[in-house]
Amino acid sequence: MISLDFIVGEIDRLTEDVAELDRDFVKEFPFEEYLAYLRDVKSYLGIARHPHVGRRRKKWFKSLVSSRDPSVLCRVNKLVFAFLIRESVTRLPRWNLPCDVPDLYRQWFDRVMKDLRELPDDSFRLESEEFIVDVGVCCLRSIPVGGAWVVQRSRVGLGPFVGGGPWQFFRYLSYMLGEAGGYSPYWVIHTATRYLPLFRPEEMDRAYMRIAELLKWDQATKGIYRGGWLLDPKLEEISPNLAFLRTVPQKNGARLFRSRTVQADIDWALSRSSIRRRLYKEGAYRPSAHAYIWPREAVLAWADRRKRDDGP
Repeated sequence: MISLDFIVGEIDRLTEDVAELDRDFVKEFPFEEYLAYLRDVKSYLGIARHPHVGRRRKKWFKSLVSSRDPSVLCRVNKLVFAFLIRESVTRLPRWNLPCDVPDLYRQWFDRVMKDLRELPDDSFRLESEEFIVDVGVCCLRSIPVGGAWVVQRSRVGLGPFVGGGPWQFFRYLSYMLGEAGGYSPYWVIHTATRYLPLFRPEEMDRAYMRIAELLKWDQATKGIYRGGWLLDPKLEEISPNLAFLRTVPQKNGARLFRSRTVQADIDWALSRSSIRRRLYKEGAYRPSAHAYIWPREAVLAWADRRKRDDGP
C-alpha cells in the first residue's frame, strides 16, 4: 500500500513535470476549481455531461480546457490523481466499508499511482473513458466491487421509460413504485474497460456478493440496477459467454426491461466481436439495450443461498 509520504513526493514530482512544459501554467491555472469540477463528475456520464453544475460552470470548464495546451492538461490530470488519492487514503478508513472493499480501493490506488509513472501522458486525456472511471474511484464516488465492475449509488436509469413502448412504461412504473419501492437510490453497476480480462462469471458472482454486503452496509439502498446491450436476451444464442450477466440476476429475482438503445450500445456490441459484426451486416442481429432491477431482498436471498452452497 502506498504511503502518504510517497503520494506527497509524487505531487511534488508531477508539479515539476507540469512546470517543465510551462512555468507560468502552475501560477496561472485555477487548479483547485479544476479539481473540484472533476471530483463531482459521475464516471458513467463523462466530463461533458456533468449533471450537478449550472450552465455557467460548464461553460467555464469547456472554455478553460479549450484554451490550454492538451499536452500540459494531460500532465495536470496526472496531478489530479495524486491529489485525489491523497485525500481518499485519509477518508477511506472512516467509511467502515464491508468485507474486502477497502482492499480493492487500495489496489486501485496503487495501480493508478503506478500508471502515473509508466503510462504516456496521452493516457490521461479528459476524453478517455478509463480516465473518467479512475477519477470516480479515486475520489470515492465509485466503489470497486471486483472483476471488471464498479458501482455508484444513484437513481435508476430512464431508458426503460422510453425503450419498450407504452405498455412497458406502465409495467415499469408499476414495478418501480410497487415491488421495487422507488427509483432511488440503487447500486448502479458500470464496467471498467481496463479490467475486461476479469470479465468472467466467477468474478461477477464475487462482485454480486460484495454488493450484497454493501446493501447491508447501506440500509437505504433499494437494490441493484444495470443497463446496456450486454443484457440482451439474444446474446444467449449469439454470444453465450456473456449470458451470465443477465441470467444470474434474472433467475434470482431481478426484473428485466427493454431499454433505450443508443449508438454507443451498437458501437460497443460490434467493436469486440467479429461474429456480431457479421450478423449485424447480414441483418440477423441488432444490438438491443435492456436493464434490470434486482431488489435488495432478492439480492440478499441469493447471497445467502450462495453462501450455503459454498459451505463453511
